[in-house]
Amino acid sequence: MPKYRQLHVKMIDSFDFNELPDDFTRVVWTLLILIVDSEGRGIYNMAWVKSKMFPLRQDVTTERLQNAFTWLN
Repeated sequence: MPKYRQLHVKMIDSFDFNELPDDFTRVVWTLLILIVDSEGRGIYNMAWVKSKMFPLRQDVTTERLQNAFTWLN
């Protein structure tokens, strides 16, 4: 597995990670690693993000994703 896709155990102790407002935002941040390319690029379109990150989840809305991205920004 490429290094840029690895999660580190130190993430659990990270103040930044633990300051995220809720578990959904933490999951979004964690799954971003899987959907962006090796340079960290993706498409800033919530429909695309939802289709890549949560393809089978009907309860995840684009508004909810937008709120998480706004907080992460």
